[in-house]
Amino acid sequence: MRTFARRIPDRRRRGVSLVESVLAASLLAMAVMAVFTAIGSGTDHAQESARRIAATMAAESMLARVILDQGDDLDAWNGRFEPMNELQDACGRPLPPNQQVVSRSVEVLNKSRALPGFPMVQGRLVIVEARGRDNQLLATISEWIPDDGGGR
Repeated sequence: MRTFARRIPDRRRRGVSLVESVLAASLLAMAVMAVFTAIGSGTDHAQESARRIAATMAAESMLARVILDQGDDLDAWNGRFEPMNELQDACGRPLPPNQQVVSRSVEVLNKSRALPGFPMVQGRLVIVEARGRDNQLLATISEWIPDDGGGR
């Protein structure tokens, strides 16, 4: 014979309440949003780094042109400006498209330099600046070139 025992309701909870479900979903949504924000920030930083690297390469290329082609009149480079999408290398060829996103300018200043215990040496300070679309300074590179004594 079977005896049917009366079941006593179990007072322990079995399952998840609606409040707990909403709270868990909210926490998950915040975590996902934080991950996507971090990815977006990383992408922005990578693009800014790429712009600055391109600007530095463009400025170095211009400085190389000035130094290689200084000839008799280094001061002729003073005020030289190349707008975006018209940048050229030392041979007159257009720079790669990823470097065409900046403009660059050259400034040549008379500067004297001396080491302690030595006489002053006359020369020129060549400064090349590369700027972005919003005229933001992205890179500056300079080189001091001593005069050769030829009376420049």
